[in-house]
Amino acid sequence: MERPPRQTWKSLMIRHDVWKMLYVAVIIAMVSLVAHDWLLKHGGDQVTANTMMVNIIVMSKIFYLFTIEALPWFYLKFSLLIKWFSSL
Repeated sequence: MERPPRQTWKSLMIRHDVWKMLYVAVIIAMVSLVAHDWLLKHGGDQVTANTMMVNIIVMSKIFYLFTIEALPWFYLKFSLLIKWFSSL
């Protein structure tokens, strides 16, 4: 709430955000497709493979959402921990 509002002429997402969103989506899609094919090759049925693929996509999106929120906090704590160890 301390930050001023965004300028109306500025875009909502910068180029870095778009690229990050794209490569994470590609990684999630590739992992889910590989897991789907792997399960089908190892004797799983189509319904189970489809369910697993959807669950991988949903859970990875949830995990990605939490890591986006936690990363600034994690980096701050990690940098403070390194400073503390270096002062010993």
